[in-house]
Amino acid sequence: MRKRTNILTKAALIAVALFLIYQIIGINAKYQKVKAERDAKKAEIAALEEENGLLEYRIENSNDPDVLEDVAREEYGYVMPGEQVFGG
Repeated sequence: MRKRTNILTKAALIAVALFLIYQIIGINAKYQKVKAERDAKKAEIAALEEENGLLEYRIENSNDPDVLEDVAREEYGYVMPGEQVFGG
Protein backbone atom coordinates (compact mmCIF):
# COMPACT_ATOMS: atom_id res chain seq x y z
CA MET A 1 0.00 0.00 0.00
CA ARG A 2 2.84 2.37 0.82
CA LYS A 3 4.35 1.92 -2.65
CA ARG A 4 1.01 2.74 -4.29
CA THR A 5 0.66 5.91 -2.16
CA ASN A 6 4.20 6.88 -3.09
CA ILE A 7 3.40 6.53 -6.81
CA LEU A 8 0.17 8.50 -6.43
CA THR A 9 2.02 11.26 -4.57
CA LYS A 10 4.67 11.45 -7.29
CA ALA A 11 2.00 11.47 -10.01
CA ALA A 12 0.15 14.28 -8.20
CA LEU A 13 3.35 16.29 -7.83
CA ILE A 14 4.18 15.81 -11.51
CA ALA A 15 0.64 16.91 -12.46
CA VAL A 16 0.94 20.01 -10.27
CA ALA A 17 4.38 20.79 -11.71
CA LEU A 18 3.09 20.45 -15.28
CA PHE A 19 0.12 22.67 -14.47
CA LEU A 20 2.41 25.32 -12.98
CA ILE A 21 4.73 25.18 -16.00
CA TYR A 22 1.71 25.60 -18.28
CA GLN A 23 0.55 28.60 -16.24
CA ILE A 24 4.00 30.19 -16.28
CA ILE A 25 4.24 29.81 -20.06
CA GLY A 26 0.82 31.48 -20.42
CA ILE A 27 1.75 34.31 -18.13
CA ASN A 28 5.03 34.83 -19.98
CA ALA A 29 3.20 34.98 -23.32
CA LYS A 30 0.79 37.59 -21.92
CA TYR A 31 3.72 39.55 -20.51
CA GLN A 32 5.50 39.58 -23.88
CA LYS A 33 2.31 40.77 -25.60
CA VAL A 34 1.76 43.57 -23.10
CA LYS A 35 5.42 44.56 -23.32
CA ALA A 36 5.18 44.80 -27.13
CA GLU A 37 2.02 46.90 -26.83
CA ARG A 38 3.74 49.17 -24.31
CA ASP A 39 6.72 49.64 -26.62
CA ALA A 40 4.40 50.48 -29.53
CA LYS A 41 2.58 53.04 -27.38
CA LYS A 42 5.88 54.58 -26.29
CA ALA A 43 6.89 54.97 -29.94
CA GLU A 44 3.51 56.50 -30.73
CA ILE A 45 3.85 58.93 -27.83
CA ALA A 46 7.35 59.92 -28.97
CA ALA A 47 6.07 60.62 -32.49
CA LEU A 48 3.17 62.68 -31.14
CA GLU A 49 5.49 64.64 -28.84
CA GLU A 50 7.73 65.41 -31.80
CA GLU A 51 4.73 66.55 -33.84
CA ASN A 52 3.52 68.68 -30.91
CA GLY A 53 6.94 70.28 -30.68
CA LEU A 54 6.82 71.21 -34.35
CA LEU A 55 3.30 72.59 -34.02
CA GLU A 56 4.25 74.61 -30.92
CA TYR A 57 7.25 76.01 -32.80
CA ARG A 58 5.03 76.99 -35.72
CA ILE A 59 2.54 78.68 -33.40
CA GLU A 60 5.23 80.56 -31.48
CA ASN A 61 6.82 81.71 -34.75
CA SER A 62 3.66 82.22 -36.77
CA ASN A 63 4.74 85.74 -37.70
CA ASP A 64 8.07 84.56 -39.13
CA PRO A 65 7.91 84.62 -42.95
CA ASP A 66 10.22 81.60 -43.20
CA VAL A 67 7.95 79.54 -40.96
CA LEU A 68 4.89 80.63 -42.93
CA GLU A 69 6.63 79.67 -46.17
CA ASP A 70 7.59 76.25 -44.76
CA VAL A 71 3.99 75.61 -43.68
CA ALA A 72 2.62 76.70 -47.04
CA ARG A 73 5.07 74.41 -48.87
CA GLU A 74 4.72 71.38 -46.60
CA GLU A 75 1.02 71.50 -45.80
CA TYR A 76 -0.43 72.99 -48.97
CA GLY A 77 2.15 72.19 -51.63
CA TYR A 78 2.68 75.82 -52.58
CA VAL A 79 5.61 76.73 -54.81
CA MET A 80 7.18 80.04 -55.64
CA PRO A 81 6.56 81.48 -59.10
CA GLY A 82 9.09 80.03 -61.54
CA GLU A 83 9.96 77.00 -59.37
CA GLN A 84 9.80 73.56 -60.90
CA VAL A 85 8.20 70.73 -58.94
CA PHE A 86 9.72 67.27 -59.18
CA GLY A 87 7.98 64.12 -57.90
CA GLY A 88 5.31 64.16 -55.24
